[in-house]
Amino acid sequence: MKKGKSGILSGWFDRQNLLPLLYAVAALAVVTWVRVRLLQTPLERDEGEYAYAGQLILHGFPPYLHAYSMKLPGMFYLNAAMLKVFGESVSGIHLGLLVANLVSAVLICRVGTKLFTRRAGLVSAALFALMTVSQHLLGTFAHATHFVVLFVLAACSLIIPGEKSPSPYRYLAAGIFFGLAFLVKQHAALFLAAAVVFVLLEARPLSLAAGGAVTMASGFAIPYLLTALLAFLQGTFATFWLWTVRYAASYAGDLPIRFGWINFRSQMGEILASMPVYWLLALGGLLVVLFGPSGRARKFLLPLLLCSFLALCPGFHFRPHYFILVAPVVALLAGAPFASTRVPRPLEVVLSLLLIGGTLFQLWSEGWFLFVAPPEEYVKKAYQTTKPFAESVGVARYVRDNTGPKDPILVLGSEPQIYFYARRLSATGHIYMYPLMEEQPYAEAMQEEMLKDMNRTRPRYVILVDDLSSWLSVSKSGERFRHKLNEFVGSGYELDGVAAVSRDDKGFAVFGGSAGQFVPNTASRILVYRLKGEGRR
Repeated sequence: MKKGKSGILSGWFDRQNLLPLLYAVAALAVVTWVRVRLLQTPLERDEGEYAYAGQLILHGFPPYLHAYSMKLPGMFYLNAAMLKVFGESVSGIHLGLLVANLVSAVLICRVGTKLFTRRAGLVSAALFALMTVSQHLLGTFAHATHFVVLFVLAACSLIIPGEKSPSPYRYLAAGIFFGLAFLVKQHAALFLAAAVVFVLLEARPLSLAAGGAVTMASGFAIPYLLTALLAFLQGTFATFWLWTVRYAASYAGDLPIRFGWINFRSQMGEILASMPVYWLLALGGLLVVLFGPSGRARKFLLPLLLCSFLALCPGFHFRPHYFILVAPVVALLAGAPFASTRVPRPLEVVLSLLLIGGTLFQLWSEGWFLFVAPPEEYVKKAYQTTKPFAESVGVARYVRDNTGPKDPILVLGSEPQIYFYARRLSATGHIYMYPLMEEQPYAEAMQEEMLKDMNRTRPRYVILVDDLSSWLSVSKSGERFRHKLNEFVGSGYELDGVAAVSRDDKGFAVFGGSAGQFVPNTASRILVYRLKGEGRR
């Protein structure tokens, strides 16, 4: 007999689920408040790249025409959608992130409910939201990993059987979601592998399982093939292939394993220390999964745990936001100890105290970031460096005010957010300097292409980012290229603005004729040059 709507709702509000429901609602309310409070946080580099590429799409320019990237265009189109719906602004991007994060939490609840119980699903959703807002994972910035998780969870919610086994259409839809996650970040292919293992272990008979796995893999290929076809029709396929396949392959293996281990140990140690109780609960949940009665949870979560870790590893960079990829499986494991309603009362009390205590510890330890820091101070302290993210806003505003809509500009550095703020085209498709400065097989050809672009367009304004983190020069050809860039600026441009960059509020910016009198002798600064003979508007 089917349950009516009132029966379904009463299941969520019964005595066993009431406290987990209240905890989940409170956690999601806190996370929502934090994200709304920080909507105006200045963009960092990855966000700037996605925002600029999305802005170009909205103005009729396809990906890889005016902005080169080794990333597939999933985030470009997502940012275009967010900017279209929520407005062409920083807050529009972060509002889109808020929506994606809340939907992901709902999907975590659905997956946890299917694997365990509603109690476990509610706890997992709350812990996922709390983990992914943490500044130790740079969780308030709209990184690609948030959207990988969104599509992966949508796929997983389709392949875990309910009352009936998934139909071929569900497997196909799940594959398409995995394919969309791959378009957002290539690492997502590993989540498809975890899903295939689960389907082969769970579905019966084996012929049905094999058919489901093949259907899912076919769905996975559809978004990529359509993207490649679209790039061909738009005339950008050669650039698309060079950057997302050939160069990306060289980038993925550029860091020795020993340095990767140092990166991993450093980041993991900080993350463990920031939310130890969540990881302790996840360890307890892993024991529940390994030795408990639920074979389905074991078949799903163990492959997911392994593949989530492997998704961190390509390139061995282990940046903080990469760990968002493991947040779903950690949250699901941490929710597992709360699944049973038959645990002894003292143990239930201990688990509840651990959960509440761990949450309060996170909110207390990150209190300044989450509840106090103004957006500009937040971005400075979150990155703990003098990266010029906050200062990019004023520089871009000055350049926009002194150029026309059709005037290209040039940023010498890896700060694509300046293009987004200024709403001006780049004089070259090379919006990052990193690939041109690396020891990689395509570097010299890329350098020559950028020099030709610069000399052909002679942009009205050149913004030189004098900051090590914006260049990371490691090759001899990169050093020679940097010298040529300096010659280009010195041959036809005059200083028209300067912004000093600092970790605190001691930075300053001066624009116009007096800029030359205030050039700071600091390790991080932005120098704005105007083409000689071109007056200010």
